Amino acid sequence: MALAAISIAISCSKDDPATNNPDPNPNPNPTPVSTAEIGYDGGTMTYTGFEMVVPDACFNGYFELSLLEHPTQTVYGTYEASKFYTLEGFPLEFLEPIEIQLESTSGSDLFAVAGLVSRAASTDSAMISFQFIDVTQQGSTCTFVLEPNDIPDYATDDTVSVVLGLVKDYTKISAKSQFVVYCPKIYVDDAYYLQDFLDEAYSHFQNSPLNFSYLKRTKWPVEVTVRKLGSGTYGYFVPSKWGNNSGYMEFNQDYLSDKEELKTTAGHEFFHLVQALYDPRYAFTKAISPSSYYWVEEAASVWSEAWFSTDANYVSIVRNGHQMAPFNGMLEGAAENPQHHGYGMSALIKYLADNYGQEYLVKIFEHEQSGSTDILGGFNNALPKPMSEIYADFLHAYISSEVYGDFGAGDMLGNLSGTFAVNGANDTIKEFEMEYKPLSAKVFKIDINYAGFTDQNSMLIKSESSIKKLIYKLKGAELTYLGSAFGDFNVLNLQQIQQENALILVVPVLHYYSSSEEKVVFQIQSTPPMQFEGCRFSLKYLPAVEHVTLPSGSTMTQDITYNYTYDDDYFRTGTYTNGNYWCSWDEVDGSWRHYGSMHLIIDEQNKMIVSGTIEAAIQSVSNPDETYKNMEISFKNIPSTSWGESEVWFGIMGSNFCNPEIITSFDENSAQTGFIRYLLSYSCSSINTFGIKLSVAANKE
Repeated sequence: MALAAISIAISCSKDDPATNNPDPNPNPNPTPVSTAEIGYDGGTMTYTGFEMVVPDACFNGYFELSLLEHPTQTVYGTYEASKFYTLEGFPLEFLEPIEIQLESTSGSDLFAVAGLVSRAASTDSAMISFQFIDVTQQGSTCTFVLEPNDIPDYATDDTVSVVLGLVKDYTKISAKSQFVVYCPKIYVDDAYYLQDFLDEAYSHFQNSPLNFSYLKRTKWPVEVTVRKLGSGTYGYFVPSKWGNNSGYMEFNQDYLSDKEELKTTAGHEFFHLVQALYDPRYAFTKAISPSSYYWVEEAASVWSEAWFSTDANYVSIVRNGHQMAPFNGMLEGAAENPQHHGYGMSALIKYLADNYGQEYLVKIFEHEQSGSTDILGGFNNALPKPMSEIYADFLHAYISSEVYGDFGAGDMLGNLSGTFAVNGANDTIKEFEMEYKPLSAKVFKIDINYAGFTDQNSMLIKSESSIKKLIYKLKGAELTYLGSAFGDFNVLNLQQIQQENALILVVPVLHYYSSSEEKVVFQIQSTPPMQFEGCRFSLKYLPAVEHVTLPSGSTMTQDITYNYTYDDDYFRTGTYTNGNYWCSWDEVDGSWRHYGSMHLIIDEQNKMIVSGTIEAAIQSVSNPDETYKNMEISFKNIPSTSWGESEVWFGIMGSNFCNPEIITSFDENSAQTGFIRYLLSYSCSSINTFGIKLSVAANKE
């Protein structure tokens, strides 16, 4: 069994990098008992109950080794079956197997354990993580071998502190699996579950749609240890100073009975093992310091837990307290604590996976594998749109509880950047100017306490185009999205908001990749409501395929270009009430009858048609049953292209007409001189247009 170097345990207990070598001693009480200088020619270190034989040509230099003895049961507790020793100054690189003998003091079912010490700089404490090695026993003497592992591509004189001892009452589960589990015998049934959960994770991450590669690890199975860990620590992945083939995992024996938690933890920690295969750094460095992608690793692993849960609405408990992370800046939010930032940024990973496919994730880690430390570049290369276009949409979905159910308005109210309390008629304007980190957001609250507003009062929210403002109304626990804007946004109906005891939340999002000083202005004003009256619309140049029944009764298909044009010299009469606009017409123009109707739901704040339908027909007055053209269209989210005092235009061009999220249905049929035509399909070209024009009553043409 190979000795694997243990350093920082990644996941629920990962610490900051240690910078001093050799490793610190984890226990203040061990007693120095022996020293030896061993070099190229090999040598022996002996002490009561301990012997190590280093063969010739094993070390690549001379090393001063020190042996320290630990007090009984201070390292592995009641499972200790021998004295435990720390061997300091042990070379990272050794070339031949090293035989060690330890004297057993008690117990049966013995294994040797080899642990390496790592310093947790963030807590100024040290930890030891262990791997198991089979022993041969003669009487009380147990012999085991430290095998050389992945030798670095270049020579190194780095040294480590190795903790050695025997443990008892353990068993080895080595059934056909990608994992071998060492556990106390009393937990063997739970350990079989753990092994199955890890095998499931092994299959999950390498299969579609994730498609992660395991090629950088050439030795399987992975060693897994079950032992008592710190309270609240479920488990962790341990990268090895000896390379990818020696990375392993430890799980806390105290939490094995909760199978749901055990399964999600297994998936989380195995994903960390996979991520480490994409870290191109030198193994020793990987084992003592986190990657620059560390927050991404945590975010991805927290997100992945849901795959191993039976709860359809699963949210990892490690997100608690970190839900505001996306507001602190996609990248710079990690400066204070990348682990905690990653816990909260699991929301971003989930949003991107849900909206752009899970396959994007491996591309980010491939970007890391290439040696690039440009995390933002990794995201932008992996996704169809840059993060500058995505981030505000992500935050809106997050705020709207469309990503995780553990985030809501209460989180924002507890993390405000400013408040504007409108308590009287003189509270008409408020400015907030402050620095925004790249891809970050602020939260402002507006309290409408003044009861003297009329239905014509509104609040104008202004900023430069570098930030996109998301605006919400909060009434009790009900959050309503009012809209968004890069420029001006007008919040209407302040009187109603005050009467509802509601408040306004404004979330400006900086979409730049560098920090920026930005100002947001809130200004009370009087805005008369729009009075839309007349309507007209046009649909031009739409390539289509139609089915034609000929006068003879035979049929054919043909390609045509429709040219619907209703650009008359006058508007048809319409009415507008509370965002609903109706318009209808029935008139005769020479030998043709024109009739139809239009219904629109208009969002004045966002200056767009939320949804609408149009039915239009042209019919021969003299021969209405045989000469006609009928058209029906339904649509939504049609933006305004011009918003003036006398008229307003809404419209789309080109391929947008073929987007089913905009044009939800379109149908047409016609007849003329015995030819009956039905629309089969249509396509879009760069020149086709669809437009709706409304007149404003006060300036009717």
